[in-house]
Order: sequence, then structure tokens, then C-alpha cells
Amino acid sequence: MKPPKDIHHPVHDLIGSRWSPRAFDIGKEISSKTLHSLLESVRWAPSGFNNQPWHLIVGDKHKYPESYQMIIDVLVPWNQQWAITAPLLILTVTREKFELTGEPNKHSWYELGLAIGNLTFQVMHEGLYMHQMGGFSEEKAREVFDIPSEFAPVSVIAIGYRGDVDQLPREIKEKEFEQQERKHQKEYVHFGKW
Repeated sequence: MKPPKDIHHPVHDLIGSRWSPRAFDIGKEISSKTLHSLLESVRWAPSGFNNQPWHLIVGDKHKYPESYQMIIDVLVPWNQQWAITAPLLILTVTREKFELTGEPNKHSWYELGLAIGNLTFQVMHEGLYMHQMGGFSEEKAREVFDIPSEFAPVSVIAIGYRGDVDQLPREIKEKEFEQQERKHQKEYVHFGKW
């Protein structure tokens, strides 16, 4: 369990309690109803011109084991060690051009981020946890999932109920107890000029 956060100003409980564990309960399935609620939260994210550039490739250990293993296989070895404890893996992808015009959408990654922000809080609302990863092979993901060239694989997300940290290798287990730290507002907020 993580030490308490050093929160300086009141925030919603879902924000205050959010963290990214690496130990999940692989045996505890996520129901279809819950899964579709998670996916629905993504659907209602804002995007420029209602473009909705996000795509999700879902791997469920219990319902879609083939795509689950394919996602595991594109992860870097460090992430493979612990991601196999999560029953649900999602590869996030964004369309980098506007669907209607074919023009570049320089905000598509931002819009995908908004969608995953929605997902994050729906996950917490459902009593689940998630851990987002950038450590995967984009090239391999493109190949094994036949992702078209106008789309970019962006991240992999592990989702599940919290599990026993003792199932993790020692060096990964230690990270489960580290204090979460964030920059102070004065380091990134500018009132007026930079």
C-alpha cells in the first residue's frame, strides 16, 4: 500500500486515491457489464470537431486470451513481468489525421489522453485500478495487430482488482511502497507570463 499523498488542496476522492499498482488479481474477472461501462466512459470524452480519434485493442485474459497474449508480447520485458497479473490489457491507438479531411490532427494524442482520463476515473469508480505503460514496441504492435499507417499505437493499460504484491519480483515489489511525489503547483503554473 502506498504511503498517504501530500495533497496541498482539496481534490475529489477518486483523484486523491488514484495510483498505479503493478500487482493485480489475475483470477478475479472483470464482468462484461463493467468492461462495457469502462469502454463507454471513453466514448463520451471530448474531441475537436467530435473527431473521436481513439481506438482501443482489448485483451481480456478470460474472454479474449489471444489478444491478451499478443499485447503481453509487445511489452518490454520489465513490464511483462508484472502486467501478466492484470486480467485486462488495452492497447491505445490514435488516428493522426482527421477522418473527414485527411488533414493532420496535431491534437489527436491529446484527445486520446482526454479519453483515457475518462477511463481512469471510471476504473476507480468501479473499484478497479489501472497502470499505464509506454514501454512497448510500437513497431511490433503495428505488425501483430495490423494497425494502419495513419494510426499510432500510444500506450498499453493494465486494469484489474488489486492483488498480492508478494507475487511480484523483489525489485518491482519495492516500487509498490514508494511515496508518490508530484511537482508543486509553483513549478508548472504560470499566472501571466512564463
